[in-house]
Amino acid sequence: MNITKRFYLSSLIVFSILIFDQATKTLAHINLPRFQKISFMEDTLRLQYAENAGAAFSLGANLPETWRWIIFGIGQGIFLLLLGYYLIKNRNQHAIQFYGFVLILGGGLGNFLDRLYRNGVVVDFLNVGFGSIRTAIFNVADIAITCGLLLLIWSMMQHPSKHEDHKIGFDSVEDELPVEIESKSSNPL
Repeated sequence: MNITKRFYLSSLIVFSILIFDQATKTLAHINLPRFQKISFMEDTLRLQYAENAGAAFSLGANLPETWRWIIFGIGQGIFLLLLGYYLIKNRNQHAIQFYGFVLILGGGLGNFLDRLYRNGVVVDFLNVGFGSIRTAIFNVADIAITCGLLLLIWSMMQHPSKHEDHKIGFDSVEDELPVEIESKSSNPL
């Protein structure tokens, strides 16, 4: 696929994720009561509004605001720019890898926009589980990121590296022997 097609296809997917993610977060922000849970399907699915100042599982939420802005604002912004550039320019990806990276980019941008426009926090509102075994509270962007990571893992399992640079041992004794260099001179001494 050429660069133009890659750009348009990835843009379409990323913007679709962004629209769905931001729309659901806005609906959650407007309609969900704070500090309450709304349960569905015998408490398998919960809608529960939360604002997360950290990363996944609120990691880093207790950092000073300046450090959170550096890590989750500037750092995430640079990562997303590099990922977008890599996605468009790298032609050696399998389709599974391409879609995995596109999903990660779309989800990452969704959460990045939250941090920019919601005072450094990300809106989360979904929780699934059975009984006391539950996920963290998450959002549509998190689903896209998780699906993208799963696609990348699947791609690595389906298309392992064809290079053998990572070998630790030798295949045979001959591999250990030095290669003889032929002399260019005709003199045997």
